[in-house]
Amino acid sequence: PFIIQFISIKSDFEPGTEPRIESNGWGWIFIYTVLLLFLHHLSLFFIEEFRFDDVFKIFLRTLLSTFSSVLIVMIAHLLMDKPSKLR
Repeated sequence: PFIIQFISIKSDFEPGTEPRIESNGWGWIFIYTVLLLFLHHLSLFFIEEFRFDDVFKIFLRTLLSTFSSVLIVMIAHLLMDKPSKLR
């Protein structure tokens, strides 16, 4: 909920709303996905290394993993999107 409130304008966010393309749009979903995946990968790789010696390596792995994951998630969103917009 904190991330959703952080990236949302108060007028377009209602508590209990699911983050969906139909209700929030592609730009909002993209920012939401990038932020959450980046935080996830960053914490995962820091826990995996468990030291701050190779910060550049951790950051590079985080960026590359985030990029590839965002690509997969956006393709999945595109495939799962309702075809009502095509009519």
